[in-house]
Amino acid sequence: ALKLTVNPDSASVAIDGAFAATAQELLRMEGPLAVSTGSHVVEVSAPGHESFSQTIELENGEVLEVSVVLTESPPRPK
Repeated sequence: ALKLTVNPDSASVAIDGAFAATAQELLRMEGPLAVSTGSHVVEVSAPGHESFSQTIELENGEVLEVSVVLTESPPRPK
């Protein structure tokens, strides 16, 4: 299982390329996300922010805690 804390509130989370939840939905969840044992790619993105990607490895019965704070993207030159 995976317990995620994500900022900003506008962020979206994908696991192995499939949408999993928004940051706001994660805040309202009472338990961790159900994720199978093994290797998975966690991706977090939000408008105006740099994206985050990390490969995680989950053991059987493990609850992995991951905290992600996205950095604002620099303004684009005009």
